[in-house]
Amino acid sequence: MMKKKILSLLLIFAMVFSFVSVMPEDSAYADDEGRPLTEEELREQMQNAQNDMNDLVNEKDAIGAQITALCNEIDKIKEQIDLLDTDIKTLQEQIKQKEEEIVKKIEEIEIQEKNLNARLKAMYKNGTVNFVDVLLGSKSISELVYNIKMVRMIHEYDVEVVEILQHEHEELERIKAELEEAKAELDKKRDELASQKAEKDAKVSDLRAKQEVYDAQIADLKNLVRDLASELTGYVGGEFVWPLPSYTRHSWYITSWVGWRLHPIYHSWRFHGGTDIAAGTGTPIYACGVGTVIKSSNYSNYGLTVMIDHGDGVVSLYAHCSKLIAQVGQVVAPGDKIAEVGMTGAATGPHLHFEVMIHGDEQDSMKYFPDIEAYRPSDVIL
Repeated sequence: MMKKKILSLLLIFAMVFSFVSVMPEDSAYADDEGRPLTEEELREQMQNAQNDMNDLVNEKDAIGAQITALCNEIDKIKEQIDLLDTDIKTLQEQIKQKEEEIVKKIEEIEIQEKNLNARLKAMYKNGTVNFVDVLLGSKSISELVYNIKMVRMIHEYDVEVVEILQHEHEELERIKAELEEAKAELDKKRDELASQKAEKDAKVSDLRAKQEVYDAQIADLKNLVRDLASELTGYVGGEFVWPLPSYTRHSWYITSWVGWRLHPIYHSWRFHGGTDIAAGTGTPIYACGVGTVIKSSNYSNYGLTVMIDHGDGVVSLYAHCSKLIAQVGQVVAPGDKIAEVGMTGAATGPHLHFEVMIHGDEQDSMKYFPDIEAYRPSDVIL
């Protein structure tokens, strides 16, 4: 009888233990009734959080593309403004030069008019050579006609000089007016461009403010994913995200896939266990999924390497880094910066060697990114 009681207690204990074992120990997450969430419910919450985070990252990337496009437009406007400033400066110098020429021309006209008036006054009014002198001093009619003609020619010459100077002055004023009109047109264009630039600058500022809001929301979701992952057992990686900035073709390209290849350094056929992605030195490398950093150090031919354990034997590897950021024991979320692209170890150029392993066996890492459009501009293998 006692044995039956003991057996019954053991069975009850086993059932209770089995029930408790499927519940997250000391879980901080519960439903509305205070019941701790099951692992399945926690996984669902983590996946939802990761989906929301991925959506925000995509929206942030889209905003980044808008900012890049606007900045390119702003740079072009700046170039146009700089060209206009150069043209405006040239016109200002030409206008200043014409103004100086006009001042000199006015001075010449004033001197010539002063000389003309003085000569007329001397010849016809108070001077020693007056019209009567011309009449009385002439010895013949022909000489008289000649003398009168000479007096008239001198006068006409003086008048003609003044008229020429006045015409030159008018021409200078006309050229100056044209230059000022051209400058005013350039000033107008510059003001329009400056207005366009200010409008685009304001848009960039607004978009960057939105990015900051998204950054804060993404950070909160990453913290939530990390916390939820700490409550789970088994695989916690979730859906993988690309380990380099966005999916833009202009920042990276794939140079080598998983499989056998002629090694570019050792010149022998070897199995290549990862995907090589060429990118500039210093390009951020992101964690592809939730997990715990199990390595962040130099790793033989891989050079500076980060390895992340995603649970249930799934490990991702990031090699040839120029700088390591993640630390061993750190729990990371998708999109966390863990390192920077480099060419440490056995490498012929800056790139990320990305691997995914399950229980130590290399997987085709690109199968985790079926929607990515890989392209290869050359046959160079890094």
